[in-house]
Amino acid sequence: QTKFAAGHSYPVLLELVIGKGFHINSSKPLEPALIPTTVTFSTSDPAVTVGRVTFPNPIMKKFKFAKDALSVYEGTVYVAASISFTEGAKEPLTVTAHLQYQACTDFACMIPIEADIAAPLALGTDGQPLEAELFSRHAAHASGASASPSLDALKGGLGPMALLLVFISGLGLTLTPCVYPLIPVTIGFFGAATGRSRGVTVAHALVYLLGMALMYSALGVAAALTGSLFGQMMQNPIVVVLLVAVMLALAASMFGAFEIVVPAALMQLGTKSYAGYFGTFVMGLTVGIMAAPCVGPFVIGLLTFVSERQSPLLGFTLFFTLALGLGMPFVFLAIFSGSLQKLPRSGVWMVWVRKMFGVVLLGMALYFARPLISSDAIFCWLAAALAVGGGIYLLWAGKGTGGKVFPFFRFGIGIGVIAAGFYLMPLHPAKEGLAFKPYSKEAVASAKAAGRPVLIDFTADWCVPCRELKSFTFTDERVRAKSGSFDAFAVDLTTVEPDEIDAKKDYNVLGVPTVILIGPDGAEKDRFTGFIDADEFLARLEKIIPSAR
Repeated sequence: QTKFAAGHSYPVLLELVIGKGFHINSSKPLEPALIPTTVTFSTSDPAVTVGRVTFPNPIMKKFKFAKDALSVYEGTVYVAASISFTEGAKEPLTVTAHLQYQACTDFACMIPIEADIAAPLALGTDGQPLEAELFSRHAAHASGASASPSLDALKGGLGPMALLLVFISGLGLTLTPCVYPLIPVTIGFFGAATGRSRGVTVAHALVYLLGMALMYSALGVAAALTGSLFGQMMQNPIVVVLLVAVMLALAASMFGAFEIVVPAALMQLGTKSYAGYFGTFVMGLTVGIMAAPCVGPFVIGLLTFVSERQSPLLGFTLFFTLALGLGMPFVFLAIFSGSLQKLPRSGVWMVWVRKMFGVVLLGMALYFARPLISSDAIFCWLAAALAVGGGIYLLWAGKGTGGKVFPFFRFGIGIGVIAAGFYLMPLHPAKEGLAFKPYSKEAVASAKAAGRPVLIDFTADWCVPCRELKSFTFTDERVRAKSGSFDAFAVDLTTVEPDEIDAKKDYNVLGVPTVILIGPDGAEKDRFTGFIDADEFLARLEKIIPSAR
């Protein structure tokens, strides 16, 4: 990121380039005598906190100096974490990674080395993502834990499977009532304009695809470049509600509740024809206008998703892939023009395809409603219910329509969506953590008066290290076993409320998460900012509860 805004968490990567012929021990080497690779991130301002450090999966390799295979890193690897910014952050800022490692060859190991790597951080709300593809591949595992592995996948980067789904979506959109009838007409135009020469017809189809790809890719990049403003707006719950309402309205249009009407001026632009390759190129550019009633809702949903991600590369890739899916049938049929006679006739089955994308838009609405949902588990159950219900609806909606092939297609899609719903179910619920009480001065004073040790956790929903504390440290069985020995209070700084702001000032809290430990005598014994693991937390807990380990 070029700049970082308060009230947000961002991934951070440390790139380790290991020379050819060398390896370094993994973070958890199998031999006790080997030095593990460790990385500790720190910042120059306590208002900027660091989350849990996660290492890549090591490789197992046999070396001449060891009897058994060892757990090592080779080549280029990335260590991931997250950083969170609160309102009090001030420049100049730096984040520093303290690295300890032991390099080895196939014959011997070197003396362990320590090094510090520092990077400056600039504050601002107009930051642009850097190395989006790199972070999508390597930083997904630094985004905190969730109730479902499938949700972790949704939070992570977009890989080949996501691109395949977008490509298939493009193919599916060609089967909607606004696009499918245009296919033979458009292929016929290519042939008529070229004297029905197959080679030139194919060339026209490729130019048509280029125009379509250019238009959609430009939309994707533009959406990503304006994403910083979108990201700021998404911090407002009212904006989230309005966006969800728009997604639901678009879904309703796909279900046939109403039609999106293209303005006459735009429709005239879309139907205006020109001669030669230029005319074909313009047709590709403007086909989205003609197909807007069916294609538009899905495109708007995808544009909104790209705006949230704020990655021009991602925007270009997703919409270029979508355009390939939309345009590939035109190229294929231009090459095999005889296949036009084998195309199924237009019919009610096209309405079913449109309804299928209505279900997809309902899923997008739920995705954008995520900030309004209290927990990952609830979100997963809602997503599972939507998928199962949507799959059943798709099985029912197209019943009795289509020829011999369509029922199999409808059945396969419906069963597939239902199976996805079962996959999303959080059948292995997240571990229970500490039972926090809402913070109030009176409640804390009452606990102190009773001689009870007190833990105060300053947290926020947008703070990744805060979620990691809850998911990894506070769910540890040893920590939970000690929970009856102290009173735990949570101060939620997600929204700016007077009581929470007063508590932040009273305890001189600059960043989140900040955890304060108060002893039975009512005096503060310890505090820490950022993520720590259960072992370190239990050691600190001993300061207010003897024998806490």
